[in-house]
Amino acid sequence: MQDMNATINSDNNLWLYFGTGNTQKLEDTQSGIQNRVFGIKDINFPNFQSVNVGNISNCTNANSACPNDAKLGWYVDLLKKQKLTAKPSIFKNTLYVPVYEPSSSNVCSTGNAYLYGLDPKCGRSLLSVKIGTGVLTEVVSIKDKIYIGIAGEAEKSIGQNFEAVDNLISGNAINNTSSGGSTSGSIVIESWKENFN
Repeated sequence: MQDMNATINSDNNLWLYFGTGNTQKLEDTQSGIQNRVFGIKDINFPNFQSVNVGNISNCTNANSACPNDAKLGWYVDLLKKQKLTAKPSIFKNTLYVPVYEPSSSNVCSTGNAYLYGLDPKCGRSLLSVKIGTGVLTEVVSIKDKIYIGIAGEAEKSIGQNFEAVDNLISGNAINNTSSGGSTSGSIVIESWKENFN
């Protein structure tokens, strides 16, 4: 499981986003594990309440419908032994998910890197683009642009308003207003910087 990301959406619920995938065995296609991306809401936020975590039946498959009030959230099944390579990022009401798909024909060849954009409250697909071959980093955003690094080779012509300069890919952020506009909130993080002493 990758690190989680959290936000307060326009429904005033605290949502946690994460996904699965063994990054130590990127080329593994034999595993019986179904990797997924999850969006889980805390309906008790901001109050603390002990809850029974439940299992996947407490979530809605994003291919079928948005979760109702009785569900804890949604999940998306990743196909072809795909796995997350970094934690999901949320920006302008779109959840960006960097995914690696192993090569099915030759374990010695590099697999494909995809970037998915998902609706943060329903999990439905907003974007699916092949970025290149190799492993993607976490998506970061600055103003109206998103940036992704790739450890591998970017596509010559990515399309969908993306461009690559060496191993850095940039593109226009999706402004998803279909599920109630942007994330609510009083706090908006536009960028961050970490200082090491």
